[in-house]
Amino acid sequence: MADTGSVTLFSNRSERFVPRTAFSQATDGVPGANEAGDRFGYSLTFGHGATTLLVGIPTENVGSVVNAGAVQPVRVPGTQSPLQFLPAIIENANGTAGALGAGNQFGRSLAALSGQSEDLLTISSVYAGTGYVYVLSGEPDAAPRSWVPAAGAGRFGWAVTN
Repeated sequence: MADTGSVTLFSNRSERFVPRTAFSQATDGVPGANEAGDRFGYSLTFGHGATTLLVGIPTENVGSVVNAGAVQPVRVPGTQSPLQFLPAIIENANGTAGALGAGNQFGRSLAALSGQSEDLLTISSVYAGTGYVYVLSGEPDAAPRSWVPAAGAGRFGWAVTN
């Protein structure tokens, strides 16, 4: 199938990068279905102390909502332990102020920021209106936040970085 996507993790052994493991939505334990056009792994970032890999799937269908997008968190323990696939984050998840929308492409770009008092994850949804960047906190009681473009801007959040 075209454009399903996959992610390969590497280890550094004796100054050489060696493939550790690869996974996609066809891998046992990964939520969602392996579908043409999903683009699993389109965007990637490590967050939460570099132990959680966040995998963007911007053209994932969520229920009947086409190309709504999703982000798949994956805990990456030591090299001898298996990966842990957590529930996907979608645009109307707890901590976002958004709503699912066809074609929004939630997860097109990702970034993780770690501060002294708070860890943040930014997730773009570039085709939601003129674009949004959702700011999710690692704090359980944090209020939903988002960054929105200035008047006249378009496709806000096309790229976010840490």
